[in-house]
Amino acid sequence: MLLVSDDGSWEGYAGKVALYFKPHGSKKWQYVKTTASGDSGRLYTKARAWTSGHWKFVFRGDAATNGDDSATDFVRVRR
Repeated sequence: MLLVSDDGSWEGYAGKVALYFKPHGSKKWQYVKTTASGDSGRLYTKARAWTSGHWKFVFRGDAATNGDDSATDFVRVRR
Protein backbone atom coordinates (compact mmCIF):
# COMPACT_ATOMS: atom_id res chain seq x y z
CA MET A 1 0.00 0.00 0.00
CA LEU A 2 1.18 3.50 -0.64
CA LEU A 3 0.16 6.33 1.62
CA VAL A 4 0.54 10.08 1.30
CA SER A 5 2.60 11.59 4.12
CA ASP A 6 2.10 15.06 5.62
CA ASP A 7 4.57 16.58 3.16
CA GLY A 8 2.68 15.15 0.16
CA SER A 9 5.21 12.43 -0.66
CA TRP A 10 4.36 8.75 -1.02
CA GLU A 11 5.59 6.18 1.47
CA GLY A 12 5.17 2.45 1.96
CA TYR A 13 3.08 0.95 4.72
CA ALA A 14 3.03 -2.66 5.92
CA GLY A 15 -0.40 -4.08 6.66
CA LYS A 16 -2.90 -6.85 5.99
CA VAL A 17 -5.04 -6.50 2.89
CA ALA A 18 -7.92 -8.64 1.64
CA LEU A 19 -8.27 -9.73 -1.98
CA TYR A 20 -11.79 -9.70 -3.47
CA PHE A 21 -13.18 -10.96 -6.78
CA LYS A 22 -16.40 -9.98 -8.56
CA PRO A 23 -17.44 -12.31 -11.42
CA HIS A 24 -18.44 -10.56 -14.65
CA GLY A 25 -22.13 -9.65 -14.51
CA SER A 26 -22.33 -9.95 -10.71
CA LYS A 27 -22.96 -7.10 -8.29
CA LYS A 28 -21.38 -8.82 -5.30
CA TRP A 29 -17.70 -8.91 -4.33
CA GLN A 30 -16.48 -12.28 -3.00
CA TYR A 31 -13.70 -12.54 -0.40
CA VAL A 32 -10.79 -14.63 -1.71
CA LYS A 33 -7.92 -14.37 0.80
CA THR A 34 -5.88 -12.10 3.05
CA THR A 35 -2.24 -11.24 2.45
CA ALA A 36 0.20 -8.65 3.80
CA SER A 37 2.19 -5.89 2.19
CA GLY A 38 5.83 -5.33 3.14
CA ASP A 39 7.34 -2.15 4.56
CA SER A 40 7.79 -0.90 0.99
CA GLY A 41 4.01 -1.03 0.51
CA ARG A 42 4.31 -3.68 -2.21
CA LEU A 43 2.44 -6.94 -2.07
CA TYR A 44 2.34 -10.16 -4.04
CA THR A 45 -0.11 -13.05 -3.96
CA LYS A 46 -1.52 -15.71 -6.26
CA ALA A 47 -5.17 -16.57 -6.79
CA ARG A 48 -7.01 -18.55 -9.45
CA ALA A 49 -9.99 -17.18 -11.37
CA TRP A 50 -12.43 -19.72 -12.85
CA THR A 51 -14.47 -17.08 -14.66
CA SER A 52 -13.84 -13.59 -16.02
CA GLY A 53 -14.26 -10.72 -13.59
CA HIS A 54 -12.65 -7.95 -11.53
CA TRP A 55 -10.08 -8.11 -8.71
CA LYS A 56 -9.40 -5.54 -6.00
CA PHE A 57 -7.52 -5.24 -2.71
CA VAL A 58 -9.16 -3.79 0.40
CA PHE A 59 -7.32 -2.38 3.42
CA ARG A 60 -9.72 -2.10 6.36
CA GLY A 61 -7.54 0.39 8.21
CA ASP A 62 -6.00 0.26 11.65
CA ALA A 63 -5.33 2.52 14.63
CA ALA A 64 -2.91 4.67 12.61
CA THR A 65 -4.37 4.63 9.08
CA ASN A 66 -7.77 4.89 7.38
CA GLY A 67 -8.94 2.04 5.15
CA ASP A 68 -8.97 2.17 1.36
CA ASP A 69 -9.68 0.08 -1.76
CA SER A 70 -7.39 -0.41 -4.74
CA ALA A 71 -8.43 0.23 -8.29
CA THR A 72 -10.05 -2.80 -9.91
CA ASP A 73 -8.31 -4.99 -12.47
CA PHE A 74 -10.27 -7.06 -15.02
CA VAL A 75 -9.17 -10.58 -15.95
CA ARG A 76 -10.60 -12.50 -18.89
CA VAL A 77 -10.74 -16.28 -18.49
CA ARG A 78 -10.76 -18.32 -21.70
CA ARG A 79 -11.46 -22.03 -21.77
